[in-house]
Amino acid sequence: MASPEWVHAYFDRTAVGSLTGFCGEPGTRPTGRARGVYAGQGVETGLCDTCESLVGEVAANAVVHAVGDAFRVRVLSSLTVEVWDEAYVVPRRRVATPDSESGRGLELVHALADGYQVRLGRYGKAVCFRPAGAW
Repeated sequence: MASPEWVHAYFDRTAVGSLTGFCGEPGTRPTGRARGVYAGQGVETGLCDTCESLVGEVAANAVVHAVGDAFRVRVLSSLTVEVWDEAYVVPRRRVATPDSESGRGLELVHALADGYQVRLGRYGKAVCFRPAGAW
């Protein structure tokens, strides 16, 4: 596997969910890029789907809760995914009610990954996880 590459994602806070400018390729989404790395390693389709869903959840958290206007995603050779943003606040799992519109992201990560961790750094944090079943 090639060395990990950050997928840079810049978003417009006035249009949350409008993600553009990934590695100079307009229209590319970090979820699809992460899925492509998994697929390129011969990982089964179901696990690629899980990876794509989890990247989407953690990236959405970065869009909604980060203080800056960028986040980055990369997949390491261990198939661990890192989603970095400029916030220092450690995300926490919440209990969502059936009619809640949010609060399920980390619950999904907890359910579908072999665990996750948050790494605080000099310029923000990275939420790291590996979907259950990835080697």
